[in-house]
Amino acid sequence: METYENNLHLDGKFNAFVAELWCYQALSRWLCENPQVLDRPNNTGMPDFACEAFDVDATLLQEADEEYRIRRKLDDIMGNQSYIGKLSLKSKFDVQATTGDRWAENEDIVNNFISLIEQDLDPNNPKTIETEALIIEFEEKEHGPFGVIVTWDRIRKLDPDDEDIISERLRTKADQPRDGRPMVVFMDCKHTSIDFADEVCDILIGKSYGFSIREEVDISPHIESVSNDWNDYLVDIGAIPDPNDDREIARLEKDEGSDKRTYRPFSAIRPGDEGVFQEQSLERIAGVMLRMKTGDVCYIPNVYTDAIDAKSVFDKLNWGLETRELNPKEL
Repeated sequence: METYENNLHLDGKFNAFVAELWCYQALSRWLCENPQVLDRPNNTGMPDFACEAFDVDATLLQEADEEYRIRRKLDDIMGNQSYIGKLSLKSKFDVQATTGDRWAENEDIVNNFISLIEQDLDPNNPKTIETEALIIEFEEKEHGPFGVIVTWDRIRKLDPDDEDIISERLRTKADQPRDGRPMVVFMDCKHTSIDFADEVCDILIGKSYGFSIREEVDISPHIESVSNDWNDYLVDIGAIPDPNDDREIARLEKDEGSDKRTYRPFSAIRPGDEGVFQEQSLERIAGVMLRMKTGDVCYIPNVYTDAIDAKSVFDKLNWGLETRELNPKEL
């Protein structure tokens, strides 16, 4: 509160403050008993917390939730009217906008829609309002105040972090580690497209090419140079093949006249498919703890670095690709 002073009434400042609260809860629950607050008004530029032998910095990854403004406007107009508003985000509404022009386009779409609501919505007899990107339909109910349900077409393809925000934000932290101490980056991630730990792993460590014939796939030299201390973890995430997997699987060649042959399943990260952690500028980042929009928290270690002891931080958790919950109901 000292750091933010009188700025907590601003959405951006308040949300960043809440991200730091989530970070503190995660640290005290899973990594250290008493995280020390470092980033204070008289000590600016520091990571947010010190946690035993390493530091932690928190950051917020936002997404354009402009539809929230529609809900607020509908609540203001409908008041205690006994209706349900069904707001649908159509395919022309960008549910993954996180920056720049895409976010601004959502703002314009919502501004236009709010104007139509102000002009056309009769709270006593509400009718459907629709544009190319949004539609609000109303259904009367027996009792109770007005409420809104928001849905969107789940069939549409979502590419995890398609604006590369996780990597870009991580690069901004490269110069923040202090005095040779490892630093963990905590990300409070609001992105709709991030649902699973392996999606975060693909971004940070790399995306594996799985279930192939051994001779068809090369292993990234960056992965091959990773310390043997990480072998079990690399096998678990599919970054290197499992030497103990001796299964043989039949394959019928498509070429005319060829015979059936067997091969061993092979999974690896190929050259060029490495994640952002392989960049040397991030060698003092020990890992990323990311809280997803679902409330699930994952931890992905920086397996590429030998400049710091990233393994010791990972060993405190030993989650692999498992997640833990951090939801308001549990605080």
